[in-house]
Amino acid sequence: RAGWVVEREKGGEVGRGCTDSSGVVHELGSEWKTDDCYSCQCFSESISCCSLLHRPVGYDKEKCKEVFHKESCTITVVEKADPSKFCHFEGMVG
Repeated sequence: RAGWVVEREKGGEVGRGCTDSSGVVHELGSEWKTDDCYSCQCFSESISCCSLLHRPVGYDKEKCKEVFHKESCTITVVEKADPSKFCHFEGMVG
């Protein structure tokens, strides 16, 4: 999924902020990056998150594979037989 919006629970402490799926509270108006590469924002009524990942498309899936780099939120395409060699791809989606 590319993004989502989650409504904040009603009746909570006013001005407390948004609690993410890990239980961390973020101030209203703040932005943060999640461990699984989403950019999130805390609004008064909701939390909005969008994916930071762009997935390669148009490559030889028999010969090549995707490698996810968590630190940089990127995906590269390399040869299955020799992962030191990059594969050509047509574009990115996300």
